[in-house]
Amino acid sequence: MVTMKEVWSSNPFASRKFIKGKLVYQREPQGGEFFARPYAYQDGILSVPIDSVEERIPAVLPPNRIKFNCVDI
Repeated sequence: MVTMKEVWSSNPFASRKFIKGKLVYQREPQGGEFFARPYAYQDGILSVPIDSVEERIPAVLPPNRIKFNCVDI
């Protein structure tokens, strides 16, 4: 599993720290298919929206649309 382009709270004194991005993963260890879904981690809670659309990624290195447009969760 790899994460691409994340957004996070950069203020060390912020009361609510967060990180958002997309996870890129394989379902099968020997499979050649890769998928991506958005995630968010805030206040100790990791969430992957159940209604988010799982994107099929063509290769190990995701295309630029994943790397540069992944924080719209």
